[in-house]
Amino acid sequence: MKSKILHVVLTCLGLVVVLGYVFWSMVILPDGRGNMPCRNVKVYLTDSTSRQFLKTNEVISMLRQNKLYPQGITQSQLDAGAIENLIASHNLIRSAQCYATPGGDIIIALKQKEPKFRVICSNGDYFVDTERTPMLVTTRTASYVPIVTGNVTQEFATNEMFDFIDYIEHNSFWGNQIEQIVVVNNQTIKLIPRVGSHTIILGSIDRYEQKLDKLKTLYTEGFSKKIGWINYKEIDLRYYGQVVCR
Repeated sequence: MKSKILHVVLTCLGLVVVLGYVFWSMVILPDGRGNMPCRNVKVYLTDSTSRQFLKTNEVISMLRQNKLYPQGITQSQLDAGAIENLIASHNLIRSAQCYATPGGDIIIALKQKEPKFRVICSNGDYFVDTERTPMLVTTRTASYVPIVTGNVTQEFATNEMFDFIDYIEHNSFWGNQIEQIVVVNNQTIKLIPRVGSHTIILGSIDRYEQKLDKLKTLYTEGFSKKIGWINYKEIDLRYYGQVVCR
């Protein structure tokens, strides 16, 4: 009986503590924190272990230039949304999050764009990221990704070419095979493999799944078992149901 009473008393006390904390955090704490000065500004690149296209001092400089550096102002004056929008507008940043800690620190957490492939053509030199948007090429954005050259429009790069490279990347056989893609025109696309001295003529980008399936059969059933590829300079996939080697 006593244990049951003790259990009820402890449960009630726990409930009072929880409710008190909720009241304090929702009603009292915001008023107190509103007048708290923003002491330190800490900028984190959440994916810096895999890439680091920006430095934290560049982010701080951007905030200062736009008069949004929050150090010294009170937390009630902090415009976290404006800071996030400014930083997210940078061509190398995918998203930004800004918030204040109970101790008065301002945390700015950034996520950088992730290059999927690089385009080098007469219209410019840029990456296309994993969200289908162009991004800058700088001395710090060097990435080991496929390269697309030739007559490439930005619309083609962010649509049909993106889909094609995405298919290659997620295919267990082709994932590391293709090093460069040359766009001669809309009807002629050439692939440069990592291994071998031959060029693969894909033709137009339509039906690329079937075309690459034919080439895979040639690699696995022909070149690896019957004949080698050392004597061939071109493998042509343009003809329906055929693979022509020259």
